[in-house]
Amino acid sequence: IAHDCEVGDYCIFSNSTTLAGHVTIGDYVVLAGLVAIHQFVHVGSHAFVTGGSLVRKDVPPYVKAAREPLSYVGINSVGLRRRGFTPEQINEIQSRLLKGLQQEKLLHDTLLILMTSQGFGEIELRLQELLEPFLGALHLRLILHDGSSHPQTAAPPAIAFELHEQDRSLGRMVVHSLEDRRFDRVQLKILETISEALSLHIPRFLAFEANALLETEWRATFDSISDPLILVDDTYKILDANRSARRRMAHLDNSFALPCHQLMFQRSTPCSFCQWNQKSNLEAEPSGPGEQWEMSSHELRNKKNKQKIYVHLYRNRYEQIALEKKITTYAQAAEVGIFKASLAHELNNPIGGLLTLAQLQKMDLTQDHPLYPLVTEIERQALLCRDLIQDLLQRTRKNPAPTPTSSSDL
Repeated sequence: IAHDCEVGDYCIFSNSTTLAGHVTIGDYVVLAGLVAIHQFVHVGSHAFVTGGSLVRKDVPPYVKAAREPLSYVGINSVGLRRRGFTPEQINEIQSRLLKGLQQEKLLHDTLLILMTSQGFGEIELRLQELLEPFLGALHLRLILHDGSSHPQTAAPPAIAFELHEQDRSLGRMVVHSLEDRRFDRVQLKILETISEALSLHIPRFLAFEANALLETEWRATFDSISDPLILVDDTYKILDANRSARRRMAHLDNSFALPCHQLMFQRSTPCSFCQWNQKSNLEAEPSGPGEQWEMSSHELRNKKNKQKIYVHLYRNRYEQIALEKKITTYAQAAEVGIFKASLAHELNNPIGGLLTLAQLQKMDLTQDHPLYPLVTEIERQALLCRDLIQDLLQRTRKNPAPTPTSSSDL
């Protein structure tokens, strides 16, 4: 027997029985040989522990404890009869102990449900199935405050239990008996204990649902980005990827086991244009037909986690470059058209004046005049120049610079 132990009266300790410190033993306890009891354990009065047992938990009064790990194997009926308990008293003890063990198991199963359920709907269904063998057919509902409405008052024979966190009300647990009967004192105590356990776990479930909603919204935003977007560490391992990036990697191993340069660009070595926490483009390297990639890298800073994580946003600039070339071509064609029109207008006025002057001079000369052939040649050449200028103007008007007609051209 170690230090600070309390041992009751009329106890029997067989050979090699060992008690650690701060153990409490009730009256009329029988410990068989080679029993070892852990510190701070309580053994109830009239209990019997079989030989070789290792007692790591409290032993209720009036029971037999055995096996490894230690479990309760019934009432210590032989010991109770030897100490003068009547059969009626033994039956009453057995009935009460059985109810106590059932309540203990019920609470254990309730805590297991609260720890493993994924939402309030699942909790309601599993608690209802757990309680029906003890309370009969019932309907259980959790009504929580949502900030705008309050739980409705339960009508008889339903009963409501307040759920609260310190001074803040969380809602109610409403239990309705489908057999139109009232719950007795023991049943009410069971329901009250379950409601207290619910009060402890509801804040955790509310935080879990809020985090799940945030995660859903973040994933929707992450996947809505049309350009490939990935999260990588400093070893080029992909931690996550949006829908656009996953489509690009669909023909390869999509488990992110391969580095990003192999999954994204089928390269055996890191991309030469890749620069951590900077913006770069892949104009000097071929990256595939119809592709001209630009990559932006930004570091995600996390004080709790020292691992470096980078956000890589890839943008295919092939269509943009092609559009810029088209715009340049359109601009050049427009400039040539403007030049042609300006040149034609600038030449048309002097040629017109020269033609008019030659025709007036020709009208004043006779055909045998020595200047007549010269004026006639001037007129012919002026007409030729006029026709050339008119043709240039017509070509400028009939063939304007091409106009973009599609959204991709725009």
